[in-house]
Amino acid sequence: PAPPTTRTDTMRILTADQIESIPQSDLPLLVLSDNLRSLLSWRIKRHTKGYYNHAMWMHKPGRVVSQDRRLRDRPIADYLQGNHRIKLWTGCWTPATRCVMQQRIAFQLALTERRYDWVGIIGQRLGLPWLNCPGRFYCSEHAATILRLAEPFFVTRHPTPADIDAWCKTQPQMVVYGLHDPSL
Repeated sequence: PAPPTTRTDTMRILTADQIESIPQSDLPLLVLSDNLRSLLSWRIKRHTKGYYNHAMWMHKPGRVVSQDRRLRDRPIADYLQGNHRIKLWTGCWTPATRCVMQQRIAFQLALTERRYDWVGIIGQRLGLPWLNCPGRFYCSEHAATILRLAEPFFVTRHPTPADIDAWCKTQPQMVVYGLHDPSL
């Protein structure tokens, strides 16, 4: 199916196969996920008062860049096995903007220091989001570095997945590309 072009387009429910076959021309897409069978996921959502516990970017067909223990490229199929709900956001971005975003993702994947910011997670838990390990990111901080390339008005520092989702909902140029829910 063609990507949505306005916020008023019908919300699309996507199958795992449809997500894996999203064309390169529609990428990158901001991906928010919710692990339905994880205590850690539940705790993150409860703490942030949101619906998603992880943020990443789909940058190639069937592939995401995800800040796990290390920033890495992995198959989106890992998130389509029945344990995760997925929300895909896109913006009214030009091909040139998408290219800049893709270049930054490739650059970040090529860096040698790509470890997770555990200190930042502790800071979030303690209500001290500024408490971070310099040069390291947790998932939504990494996602925000790419989002800011296309959306310079996204100025939230040290965002959670809930912060990113809430911001996207308030922006008319941001559109939900599709949703995947294994229970549907």
